[in-house]
Amino acid sequence: MLRLLRRLRLDEDRTFWVLVLATGALAGIMVVLYHIFLDTIYTWLYGNLNFNHPANWRFVVYATLGGVVAALVLRLMPQSRGSGVAQTKIAILARDGFISMRSTMGKFLASGIGIGSGQSMGPEGPALHIGAGVASLLGRLTASSKTKMQQLVPVGAAAGLAAIFNAPITAMLFVMEEVTGFNSPMLGSTILAAVTAVIVRRSVLGTGALFTVPKYTMGGLSDLLAFVIMGVIGGAASAGFSKGIEWGREHMLRSPKQVRYWLPVTGSLFCGLVAMAYPQILSVGYNWVDDALNNRLLLSVLIWLAVLKLVSTAVCYATGNSGGIFAPSLYIGAMLGGSVGKVAHLLFPASRLSDIGAYALVGMGVMFAGINRTPITSIFMIFEVTQDYNLILPLMVANIIAYAIASRLQPEGLYETLARQDGVILPSRKNEYVLRRLRNEDALDHDYLSLQADETVEQVLHRVEGREETAFPVLADGSFIGLAQRAQLTKAMAEGHGEDPLSRWTDWDHALLAFPDEALDRSLELLGSGHPILPVVSRLNAHQLLGILTTGKILRTFGMAARPDSSPLPEAATHLQEK
Repeated sequence: MLRLLRRLRLDEDRTFWVLVLATGALAGIMVVLYHIFLDTIYTWLYGNLNFNHPANWRFVVYATLGGVVAALVLRLMPQSRGSGVAQTKIAILARDGFISMRSTMGKFLASGIGIGSGQSMGPEGPALHIGAGVASLLGRLTASSKTKMQQLVPVGAAAGLAAIFNAPITAMLFVMEEVTGFNSPMLGSTILAAVTAVIVRRSVLGTGALFTVPKYTMGGLSDLLAFVIMGVIGGAASAGFSKGIEWGREHMLRSPKQVRYWLPVTGSLFCGLVAMAYPQILSVGYNWVDDALNNRLLLSVLIWLAVLKLVSTAVCYATGNSGGIFAPSLYIGAMLGGSVGKVAHLLFPASRLSDIGAYALVGMGVMFAGINRTPITSIFMIFEVTQDYNLILPLMVANIIAYAIASRLQPEGLYETLARQDGVILPSRKNEYVLRRLRNEDALDHDYLSLQADETVEQVLHRVEGREETAFPVLADGSFIGLAQRAQLTKAMAEGHGEDPLSRWTDWDHALLAFPDEALDRSLELLGSGHPILPVVSRLNAHQLLGILTTGKILRTFGMAARPDSSPLPEAATHLQEK
């Protein structure tokens, strides 16, 4: 492939866009095959079983046997455990975009067999990992640079997620909100790959929406109270779900190595036992979500399915299986929302309330926002997977409440927690937010030494002797004209230019100008690339120097701005410099 691209004489940027298209297409193909693989296993095992008459021993046997096979795959490819989201973030931030094909194929097989045989997990996280793995492979085959690899892997992640979820906007937003942070230069490439992957998916699997729902209408202002309550319940349930996974996985990791290899089977066995009473919790379960959205389930069934799905998913994930929490969060949310809707209709039969299915729909967004900590994605996702745009007000209110409560009860996001348990420290979202919220004017240093343009090189070197600074702003009649570097002045002095005016050795680089209203993270990125100071000037007059920025002053400002419980760790700053 590298030889072909060289024959086409494409530069790095054009090569990158070719890789974006190739990644979207190949990720789409791989994820379609993954979808067919998973669905075939599930249909083969459970297609002839009557879910309305459980207490069937086959649920336990099939789920457990599938768990054994998946555990064997994980034994051979242990890096394939988990959802794939945390692994993709780690690959981008700490491994220069490297994802091995071994882990990608392991994710394909282990999660496909496990979920297909009944494990209560979702295919979206693995699909994201598979797409990212395809992108990483293409990047290596074309000898892409570190920077291009780190840009290409999120593109593949979005393509994989878009293909499995049939939702390119949701995929793009999720990757930018959860995996990379909002990054404008990556927007076009991410959209292109996601759309390409969805075209591949729809050409094979059809164009229909993921869920079929009636046209819902907003009941009235009194209806908002029930949605607020749903947001509170959903936020608490999301935090409980995350804490359960964290607690269970922490204990699992302490198990002896030989025991840990077979712990995934216990997750499958647990699902099989639960399925003896409620087989609806098996596998992805989107058909049952559809029933909740169309008000076809009893209140007691909704409550039991919400509780049992939450517990089953937590057990499956904590015991080390391969699968995601995307689909389970939607499933739990639909059942939880439907329960709240039915209770509201029972308590206030005369009130003008929304359809019960509308509560289920909002509940899906509530749990997704609370568990995945992506409130923006959760709002757009509901619109995209149902093609219903009538519930934006209650959806926004409930989602933000759930997100706020979940963040309060469980400050660290689930993916960051999982990475930390594996010994990897991902950047703190809270620290990144604080740094991005700060502006250059918040970290301006007014106590700096400025030099005059008419001073000689020899005079200046005497003035700066003993000082730590390596660069100084230069003024001419009070106007800023550039920076003077100590190393350059020392070299000029050694070459006999001591009597030269300083203006001759002053550089004016417009790319290094900063403005007081700009975000501080951009300035830190420039300083991190080797520049000792940044001059901050007025937007109305570039020759009006307002102050300077240094790395030390920015980090001190960041430390003072951060909350006491969020230590301003250097890795947050380092991450932003690398990005």
